[in-house]
Amino acid sequence: MESFKLKKAQPFYEQLYHRLKQMIIEGELAPGYRINEVKIAQDFHVSRSPVREAVRALEKEGLLVMNEKSQLTVYKPSLKDIEELYQCRMSLESLSVELAVANAKAHDIEDLENLLNQTKAAIDDGADRRMIIEFNSQFHDLILAISQNCHLQKLVGNIRALTQFYRVMNLEGDGRRETIFKEHQLIFDQFKKGNPEEAKNVMKAHILHDMNHLKQRFIQKFPIGGDVDETLSHSRHTR
Repeated sequence: MESFKLKKAQPFYEQLYHRLKQMIIEGELAPGYRINEVKIAQDFHVSRSPVREAVRALEKEGLLVMNEKSQLTVYKPSLKDIEELYQCRMSLESLSVELAVANAKAHDIEDLENLLNQTKAAIDDGADRRMIIEFNSQFHDLILAISQNCHLQKLVGNIRALTQFYRVMNLEGDGRRETIFKEHQLIFDQFKKGNPEEAKNVMKAHILHDMNHLKQRFIQKFPIGGDVDETLSHSRHTR
């Protein structure tokens, strides 16, 4: 934490929010890690007020949760959460692409195609994980924006932080960058053809594939009953 420097131009709570969020999503703060507002304030040399605001925002997004001892901790993934979150994504984002195809203008199709070209170039150049994840997020976000459904955008926004959390794990594994790109390309192909029903089906299949891959990765990471707590405990006892 100490190497991160706050900037005066941006409110401290916003900077803390973004930094802590990044640390959670990228695994610098491990699942189940107990949040100590006093220590965070000391590490970043700020008062507790901006820390409190940042922490509350992260709690609202689901990246911080209250445990059974009423302690604020980093969100712990579970198979149940993966299934529930991705079931929501399948429903919401298949509707999103269906609406987007119906509403798309020529410049929308061009924007999506340009984004895919940038993604392909980044993959070919061996870009770092963060850039690939950002391009993947932009693809789904752009389709959502083209849908022009404000209520749908709010619903997707409610699970955006946890979706981003799982995108890091979803990229793990041989050939995952290429696989995700190819599936985005299939979605775009139906988008460009103006086929909303098929675009909807391909989007649903894409998110289902992501869900199944995540479940496999989760079991590999936390093999003892698929439980984060048990695995972390086992790891501590075997050191």
